[in-house]
Amino acid sequence: ENRLERLTSLEFTWNPHEDRWSEMFEHLKEYKDKHGNCMVPDAYVTENGMQLGSWVRTVKACRRGTKGKKELSEEKITQLSKIGFLWDNVLHYNWD
Repeated sequence: ENRLERLTSLEFTWNPHEDRWSEMFEHLKEYKDKHGNCMVPDAYVTENGMQLGSWVRTVKACRRGTKGKKELSEEKITQLSKIGFLWDNVLHYNWD
């Protein structure tokens, strides 16, 4: 138990996938606050070097179950939908 306490005190990441998801979701919310939408360009990189555009593309692939990606949970789909995440190709949206 002493090891667990030490690792926890060092802010050891017990679930790196969930931590990464949360971090990227926060970046997506910041993008939306700044740009007014979730239409992140594929090549978009945040100010601190996070490849948000790539992450968004991967999230869409996960929901579709394509490219051998793990499927996206309903909880995450709901979380993204609540902030206005666009699941379809952005070319389908009106740019007026």
